Amino acid sequence: MNEITSINNELIKSVAKLSQKKYRDESGLFIIEGEKGVEEAIASGLKLKDIFINKTNEKLIKKYEKYQITLVNEKILEKITDAKTAPDIAATAEKLENKINLLPSQNSAVLLLENIKDAGNLGTAIRTAAAFNMDGIILLGDTVDLYSPKVVRSSVGYLWKTPIYKTNDFSEVRRYFKNHKFYATSVDKSLPLKPLKNADIKQPCVIMFGSEAFGLSKEAVEKSDVYVTIPIKGDIESLNLSISIGIVLYEFKR
Repeated sequence: MNEITSINNELIKSVAKLSQKKYRDESGLFIIEGEKGVEEAIASGLKLKDIFINKTNEKLIKKYEKYQITLVNEKILEKITDAKTAPDIAATAEKLENKINLLPSQNSAVLLLENIKDAGNLGTAIRTAAAFNMDGIILLGDTVDLYSPKVVRSSVGYLWKTPIYKTNDFSEVRRYFKNHKFYATSVDKSLPLKPLKNADIKQPCVIMFGSEAFGLSKEAVEKSDVYVTIPIKGDIESLNLSISIGIVLYEFKR
């Protein structure tokens, strides 16, 4: 058990840099904030590098005393974490492998998210996919960094419970899931849209969502098999992405 008291400590400065994607990419590490996240990471076998605990929280110190922990003060926790109120525990962990073959390709149900810019939406989508027992998640295109503190925080410990693959190559996804039917969610009335209850989504399937602002890309739309829409009141253009995902996955699993 170590103790660090200065915010200018070299380890603390390097951990604080993990709030930036550049340093997460260089180090292969990301930060987990809060007891729930750290607890879930350990239970899932995630490779943790450092665990930092507020030296005044005796309960947490006792709980994690069998691990290599570093005691710190509140100012240090504020420096290394991104939350509005610094948690009493945080950890650094190694990023997960980014390989498509970690996603099951036989009779699986996969969620594909394209060009999602909002970190909170992405984190919530990951949690929703886990709640409905999806077999994998694909992040396609210019999607917010999976390991940004807000994504990790809003996924509430579920980021590493469902296999996730990041790619810019939609053709690769179609080849890998060649036996799957691809369902594109859309509000574009020029497409042959099927209301959700009539879409009859079944495994094996890839269920696709684009950004709230622009929807799915032209390539993703053109290479889809079925176009699904959620019927809503006429003067409402669209629903929040996370809500839409929840509705579609509920109907699919119902």
